[in-house]
Amino acid sequence: MVEEQPTIPEVTIPTVDLQDELSGPSESDPNGPESVDPDAEAGTPSESLDSAEETSGGGVVPKPSGDKQQAAAAPAKPTETQPPATTAAPKPAPAPALPNTPAPSGGSASDIERRIADLTNQLRTNPNGPLKRTGNVPTCNGNVKIDPATGQPLPVPALRFDDRVSVEMARPWSAQLSPNNFKHRQNQQAVLQSLGISPRTWGENIAHHAPPKGDPAMFHFTQWRQSDGHFCNMMNGSFTAIGVGEHQHGGGSFATQNFFA
Repeated sequence: MVEEQPTIPEVTIPTVDLQDELSGPSESDPNGPESVDPDAEAGTPSESLDSAEETSGGGVVPKPSGDKQQAAAAPAKPTETQPPATTAAPKPAPAPALPNTPAPSGGSASDIERRIADLTNQLRTNPNGPLKRTGNVPTCNGNVKIDPATGQPLPVPALRFDDRVSVEMARPWSAQLSPNNFKHRQNQQAVLQSLGISPRTWGENIAHHAPPKGDPAMFHFTQWRQSDGHFCNMMNGSFTAIGVGEHQHGGGSFATQNFFA
């Protein structure tokens, strides 16, 4: 998911989702920037029990008539017993979602968080190098500089890594994300201000995949790089700093990039 804020005072927040689907899109197939993730409410599973009443029926024995010979010639029908109806087995209730584990408080950024920032800076400073984007290059509404001769993005300065924003803003947000609560933070400016930062512009990328595969940092980076909106944030020359938070819980890895200037 990608979210970018233009320079204040006119701030708009387009929202783009990047989410692994456990039952929907592929883990490596992020939704496009035009796909907005609704705030889906998780349904409450209920256990259902299909049951049928057990019944049995009996046949009818005819009464003898006044004519004894006729009654003798028509013997009574034997009693017929119907087999009992079966009762359906109860359907198992869905397994409850695992609760989010709290994000570690204090300390410094993790190796995974620093590696995500480092991969992002390698892309920014050498966009046509080993980590270049494959396929088309979006114009990003003019926020990414494109070489008119080659159609490829031009380098932009590396982002300053902010340890405090990573630990106190990005990581806690990753920790509260889940497949049923996958959305952008709406108060990015206020949180940055609470950390002593007066941002002129800001933006956010979020992502999820489950279960973690190999190098989570490279997996998240690759998803973002190949998604237009997320690529635009990572290559946006107006951003000067970044905080990264990654948190694993519920069998998945959740990551947040917070950009600002």
